[in-house]
Amino acid sequence: MKFDDVVNERKSVRKFKSKKPDWKDIITAIECALKTPLAGNIPTLKFILVDDKSIINKIAKSTQQNFVAQVSYLVVVCNDSTDVVRSYAEKGERYAAQQAGAAIEQFLLKLVDLGLGACWVGAYAEDQIKRALKIPAGVN
Repeated sequence: MKFDDVVNERKSVRKFKSKKPDWKDIITAIECALKTPLAGNIPTLKFILVDDKSIINKIAKSTQQNFVAQVSYLVVVCNDSTDVVRSYAEKGERYAAQQAGAAIEQFLLKLVDLGLGACWVGAYAEDQIKRALKIPAGVN
């Protein structure tokens, strides 16, 4: 698909088809996201691919958005800014957040290119998701 077409086709999808997409396509989109520019070439992101319905339901409750419970896969993006903060002091947190946003957008665009839909959810109870996925302290 042409880049302009991908950008024009991208939208937040909240109604999903019942057919489960191939998990390899999700991995391909994650790999694309990992190619995003990095401050000082310091990686900060981790992607957690969730297909366990009980965990998806817990996470859906933490978002208070019912459509989340209907997904086949959930991708949780975590950011460990420790190394980038060590290199850039107070600007490191901003750089880590910027590269997370850029990576998520690249991920979403690649999903469109693969014929898949998604929705970026930014409102959630972080502590509940961290407990459900056993994400360590210091990783956001």
